[in-house]
Amino acid sequence: MKYMINIYNFATNRYVPLILALFLLILFIAFDGYQLFNLREMQLQSDKITMFVAKHWIMTPILYIIVYAAFVCISAPGAFIVSITGGFLFGPLLGGTLATVAATLGAFALYEILIRALGRDVNVRLSPFADQIKNGFDEHGFFYMVILRVAPIFPFWVINLVPAILGIKSRVNILATFFGIAPACFIYAGIGASAASILQRGHLLTMDKLLTDSAILLPLNGVVLLGALPLMVNLWCYNKNQKNIGSRLNS
Repeated sequence: MKYMINIYNFATNRYVPLILALFLLILFIAFDGYQLFNLREMQLQSDKITMFVAKHWIMTPILYIIVYAAFVCISAPGAFIVSITGGFLFGPLLGGTLATVAATLGAFALYEILIRALGRDVNVRLSPFADQIKNGFDEHGFFYMVILRVAPIFPFWVINLVPAILGIKSRVNILATFFGIAPACFIYAGIGASAASILQRGHLLTMDKLLTDSAILLPLNGVVLLGALPLMVNLWCYNKNQKNIGSRLNS
């Protein structure tokens, strides 16, 4: 009886989900889980993969969502690789949609794990160190989170830690994540779909082909635009501050 009580106490411990996520991350890295999303291997097995996806057209998207959500939940770096894989398997539209949904679910699961481990009052405990940042997120949490999601200023797995640490509301976090990551997910899915298109035309996935094929240049340009977003945001903030300073001087 005492043994069963100890098991129950361990299972209900608020740190167990976080410990489990860290353990799975270690296993994923130790066993090189990135091989699951190796485009070179997919290139060799492209015909078999296409047939499998067509045959199991219901199970495969569900399995993809589960794998991608777990990938995000354990904070494995390189989520864009899984988005590219989604485009390779399902095309740009379905692949981008599945990637957006899966990444949002994974980010929400990680948020709940961190909230459970750190406590709902984590923002109170951190306030002496992050008062100004927290106040900004309290007033414009959705806008700030969308900007952080859209603009690749920090890695995706790092941004996933911010909502729980700053105590952002769950609903705001979900909506901002969904709309913020959607552009990148569709762009990377477009790259994967373009790679699949190159293979279907009987060509190999070489670097020269990837950099010159018109089907892949469009999503690549999208990646460049995403990379320029932080600069655009900084310029917008700078101009806004200059206008505020000018209006104060005139008054």
